[in-house]
Amino acid sequence: MFYKAAIFAFVLVLSASATSTRQHAPDTSRMLVQSNWLAQHLSDRNLVILHVGADRASYSAGHIPGARFLALGEIAAPRNGIPNQLPPADSLKATFERLGVEDHSRVVIYGDMLGLLAARAYFTLDYLGLGNNAALLDGGLEAWSKENATVKTLPAEPRPTVLTIHPHPELVIELATLREIVPTRSPLLIDARPPTDYAGMTRSDGTPLSALPSKPALEDSTKRAKTHAARQAGILQRVLEVLRSFCCSPLG
Repeated sequence: MFYKAAIFAFVLVLSASATSTRQHAPDTSRMLVQSNWLAQHLSDRNLVILHVGADRASYSAGHIPGARFLALGEIAAPRNGIPNQLPPADSLKATFERLGVEDHSRVVIYGDMLGLLAARAYFTLDYLGLGNNAALLDGGLEAWSKENATVKTLPAEPRPTVLTIHPHPELVIELATLREIVPTRSPLLIDARPPTDYAGMTRSDGTPLSALPSKPALEDSTKRAKTHAARQAGILQRVLEVLRSFCCSPLG
């Protein structure tokens, strides 16, 4: 089964008003393809396979025949000191044109980090209005290697194309808007990062990560957790003292 927890590994904001006004909805029945389907369609002229990675190491080590390398930095770039921002639509258009994606391409995506990077690429194509043309490879390179055992190490050399895009800005929420709606608690906020990122225990691109809505909230949560742990430790200590008194006191 594809790493479904990673399919939309970014914050989603769902509200009744947004749902009622949204005109764009991808065909989710086409969202996943199996490795056996891909093997049967490798020679399709409109097929484009994307291998998404933070660097070329895994791609160079072995990739699905014909796969083109898409660097994470081309679809998630730092802006104003904040990592993982969506580049301008024209920049994204040029990136996918360089990779040979055109209006009628069927794009199959897999990548590093258990599908997390592939999910970002899928979201990016959906943002550009190409979600119905894109699919995630169920099981990624691992499933392909197990079922087909054929990988290549030479890079693909795609022919640049011309791509028509129809951006959907309603799929992206800006930080200023998010700050306004968080206190209302009316939208449903889903933080799909790994648990250690959510808890603020790890860092990404040198930037501290913390759970929404704010660092003070995280600090307060951490303080409560430490207090609870100290209270539990105190109870355990008292239990041990009572046990020692029974075990070690002289018999009369």
